[in-house]
Amino acid sequence: MKRITLRGSPREIGEQYGTTAREEIHYSIQSYQDIFQQTAGLTWDQACNSALRWLPVLQQKCPEIVEEMEALAQAAKVEFRDILALNLRSEIALTHYTDGCTSLGQTHGSAVFIAQNWDWMDSQARSLVGLEVHQPGKPTFFILAEAGIVGKYGFNDRGVGVLLNAIRCHACSTDKLPIHIALRKVLESESYAEAREMLDELGVASAANFLMGDGSGKVTTTEVSPYGNFDIVPDEQGIVTHTNHLYAKEATAKLKDNPSANSFTRLERIRTLSAGTTPSFESIRGMLSDRNDGDYSISRSAPRDVELLDRISTLATIIIDLVGRKAELSLGRPDLDPEVISVTLGS
Repeated sequence: MKRITLRGSPREIGEQYGTTAREEIHYSIQSYQDIFQQTAGLTWDQACNSALRWLPVLQQKCPEIVEEMEALAQAAKVEFRDILALNLRSEIALTHYTDGCTSLGQTHGSAVFIAQNWDWMDSQARSLVGLEVHQPGKPTFFILAEAGIVGKYGFNDRGVGVLLNAIRCHACSTDKLPIHIALRKVLESESYAEAREMLDELGVASAANFLMGDGSGKVTTTEVSPYGNFDIVPDEQGIVTHTNHLYAKEATAKLKDNPSANSFTRLERIRTLSAGTTPSFESIRGMLSDRNDGDYSISRSAPRDVELLDRISTLATIIIDLVGRKAELSLGRPDLDPEVISVTLGS
């Protein structure tokens, strides 16, 4: 995984990103050409045209991010709409299809951790980049991202962190922020409270789950959607979990999702594994390495006897200590003992 530090104005950050990750960006576009065709039945040209429907709301609500993406596209030697389509990947593809992901938020005493496995198609493993972004007047943040995308899983130097579970749901709105832009805005927030208020104010274009928290001890898993954002709070042990189906009562009353059966089994398994534990990098990595259900376990592997669309495996694991402003991440299945990469922000 290429790690890149970006600094400066939106245009400068975009130029640095596009130049340094040009090869990975081109691969990401090539990969999503296939993914969009398989999941949504769209050619790349159709997917780009679909993404352009969100340009007016982005220009209105976050013009600096549009400027960054324009510079990114120019530096990467691709079209702006190519970069826009990558950043609209959830609205284009995941309203038709869902990926995996098992997430866990855990507080105990002064400790505050959020963590997840990211399960997705093997083809995107080659496009992963780690970005540390420094912007004047805003929090410094780190994200694990697919190249060309400007917001993803990560945390900032104020102790705010956010993770993502995809939800297969057809609800979609072009007057709200796309999921990955909303994730970026969370990471530019000074606190959980500011981030949570922003989500309600600007809205989220399609359904997903954001596991969010900050170093003060505030953690929720928030099912976001065009019809509102609904919080699930930790239990009496300070634990909250999520996979790839809706279960907030307010959300299920308004939205219809289409989850895979393994979303329910993974949720029950992570609840069982986390009960009665105290959070640490080691204990959480152990839970996320679980192989209790074979290919469909928390640490997922791609079955050999299924269609390409169902060949999903764990591409990365990220565990974030929001008090210590530190993350540990690894690529591939965590049960295979991959190299652990540490990232620390702030003093």
